[in-house]
Amino acid sequence: MNGVSTGFKFVDAHAQAVILEESLHDYGGVSLCTVAGSIRRSEEVVNDIDLVVFVDPRSEDNFEKFMHELGASWKRGERTQTQFPWEICQKRVQVDVFVTREMDRFGSQLLCWTGSKEWNVATRKWAQTKGMMLSQRGLHLTSGDIVGATEHVIFEKLGLPYLEPHARAKYPDIGALRDLSLGKYR
Repeated sequence: MNGVSTGFKFVDAHAQAVILEESLHDYGGVSLCTVAGSIRRSEEVVNDIDLVVFVDPRSEDNFEKFMHELGASWKRGERTQTQFPWEICQKRVQVDVFVTREMDRFGSQLLCWTGSKEWNVATRKWAQTKGMMLSQRGLHLTSGDIVGATEHVIFEKLGLPYLEPHARAKYPDIGALRDLSLGKYR
């Protein structure tokens, strides 16, 4: 996006993300909305605002209208990701909204879009060592079932204790996750 700034303080970006979150609930027909990305990881410097939303199909028209009013431009043909500019401290920031219309996939979307990239790579490799596959669409179990409603369920199925997003940076690779699964916390 042209004219978009980067390098916002966490406190400023978080405050604006909460306003967006509340607006999506109040006006956008969104049943569930959670801040993701670097804000959820509590990083000191934030470059964009990431939101994961569940849109009930009965509220689809209201959501689409609200996104249009915000100036959102849809990405991909599936209408699962959109972005629009927002203002923080008189500077424009990019807002990415990741949409799921299946509540049983919300947790896997949140896990993926919270990141970090290193965390996502490590957890996907960890899942493979267990004969499973992890993506933003869910954790595919060896039984053929797919889980992903909450992050807690995904961690449990992976044999890992739940970690708050800000603590995940301590486990950036598969070796660190192996230690974590054995109760060796950093």
